[in-house]
Amino acid sequence: AKAYPGPYTVEYTDQASKPQLRSSIGSRTFDLIIDDGGHSMVHQQNTLNVYWPRVNPCGMFIMEDLQTSYHVPLYRDFKDHSTTMLDILKG
Repeated sequence: AKAYPGPYTVEYTDQASKPQLRSSIGSRTFDLIIDDGGHSMVHQQNTLNVYWPRVNPCGMFIMEDLQTSYHVPLYRDFKDHSTTMLDILKG
């Protein structure tokens, strides 16, 4: 974790590892989480699955690089090739 002036913390972790993601967030909750991490859909899905429950009511979870859902040959690096990150978010 890297602290910045004010109430901000930046966490660096391995998005391929759900245990490391869980360890990095612990039991804390947040008003805002910004995922500016890996461009792989499996990384995006892992981060959403682990961090979303830690967003406070009325909080926000911001995820960038969702266009990778359209880059089939490059980013379909997970076993279930039928579900992209955008598919999950569209619910």
